[in-house]
Amino acid sequence: MIQKLDANKILFLIKHGVLLFRKNIAINLTSIITIITALYIFFIFFILSYSVDNFFGKLVNVQNIRGYLKTEDRSKIDNFINNIKKLQIVKEVKYYTSDDAYKLLNESYMGENYLKLLPKEFFPSFIEITVKEKFRDINNIKMLENEMYKYDLFDVTSFGEKWLINFLSIKIGLKIFVFVLTFLLSISIGSVIYNTINLNLFKFKDEIKIYSLVGATRSFISVPYIFSSFIEVTISFLLAFVLQFLTFKIIKLFFLDKLGIVFITEPSFWLVLNIYVVIIIITLLSSILSLFNFMDKMGAIGE
Repeated sequence: MIQKLDANKILFLIKHGVLLFRKNIAINLTSIITIITALYIFFIFFILSYSVDNFFGKLVNVQNIRGYLKTEDRSKIDNFINNIKKLQIVKEVKYYTSDDAYKLLNESYMGENYLKLLPKEFFPSFIEITVKEKFRDINNIKMLENEMYKYDLFDVTSFGEKWLINFLSIKIGLKIFVFVLTFLLSISIGSVIYNTINLNLFKFKDEIKIYSLVGATRSFISVPYIFSSFIEVTISFLLAFVLQFLTFKIIKLFFLDKLGIVFITEPSFWLVLNIYVVIIIITLLSSILSLFNFMDKMGAIGE
């Protein structure tokens, strides 16, 4: 029986929250438009940052590392290849002689005529090590590079380190940008919810006093307003997400597809859900803070 009463009470408070939302539709509409605008801007920058981050994430995955040899001692080279293959991160090892390097460069440059004028001796022999996919981060590559230098076979190694560091810097910069943007968005949405509930509470202050006189608790009065805010933010979130989806769909359809560019990456359902949960938590905190501050100032509620 107690559980049934609790369920009925919760249902009553939810219904009352829906009624509050409908009664204050004018105030809520202004608030919804403001939140939609903030979320829309956030989603635009978030999707762009997410897409760029994914793009650079692929670029910072180092597939192979080359070591340019300072010796032609085949026994030492074979010994190195046999030992390095045993490492967990190594997928494949290839040895290129000067002739092989000459042929490879000619093929990569589509047989430029001036390359044929250069003696093959000018092309250094090297060993190319391909790394397994799950080990293609800079830390593992640096460890492999240090391992290679232990054999005293190489003049220099190369894996595009300067470019890699530049790409990593861009990735870190994007993450900081998204963090700052999310922080500012949180403050914006929290402020809008706080002020909206304050306006609603002021509008119904006489009703709140009546509730207090008949023994209503803080939670009984607070829950409908909190649920009203929940409806408001949920509607805003869905509309903002649909708007950004349509925006990028139009850009993709009329511009990117025609140029043959595959760039925009939509976030996964779980990532979007996490963003929604964070926004709901901010909404709940703002609602509770607004409600309790108003009630303390009014001196209307006594537990």
